[in-house]
Amino acid sequence: DHSAGEWREPRDIRWTKIGVMLKALEPGGWCANCKGVAWVDADLAVISFGLDLAALMASSPQASVWMSQDADVRYMVNSGFILARNDAHGLAVLRAWWAQDHGQNEQEAFSKLWQANSPDKSLSYQIGQKSLPWLRDRVAVLPPSALNSDCCPLAAKYTTDARVLHLMGVSGQVRAAVFSEAADALCTAAASAPEAQRILPAGTLPRQL
Repeated sequence: DHSAGEWREPRDIRWTKIGVMLKALEPGGWCANCKGVAWVDADLAVISFGLDLAALMASSPQASVWMSQDADVRYMVNSGFILARNDAHGLAVLRAWWAQDHGQNEQEAFSKLWQANSPDKSLSYQIGQKSLPWLRDRVAVLPPSALNSDCCPLAAKYTTDARVLHLMGVSGQVRAAVFSEAADALCTAAASAPEAQRILPAGTLPRQL
């Protein structure tokens, strides 16, 4: 049983992110007084200082949860980067998601939840889910490149103006090499910005990862 608000260790570790976000925003949680919370997978890195989360959220003011569309057509969203506003609707989305069957992965579960609340009843009649007519208005599904890598394969579609690098499905050896290089480049760029924009001492900031 994964009733809303009740923590149980999920069978699939990928579900943990939803439970952690929910616990953070619930009354008494470590982020209960924050404006919101973000989850970022360990194999995802923000690689552009141009990623403005406040502007992204303002572009869909009715939403309380933001995710990118998944590059895999089997899934509606990619859960590698999730933004959730700390309000009633943000909590309601996370609770509804957490309450789904944990025998499937979290992206598959969300896809079914989304489909079940389609205005087109011919798509949702077989799902057997409780109707949540507000859900689609409160979740902003962004283009794949907004909070995710528009791939796969990554090498075929990666562009230099990408704001996020998500090495999903890539070996640990490749991830370590790529993120090591990226950490050096980001720290160098942050420390060598024009003086008016600099928030760090001049020179190379020691790698933080």
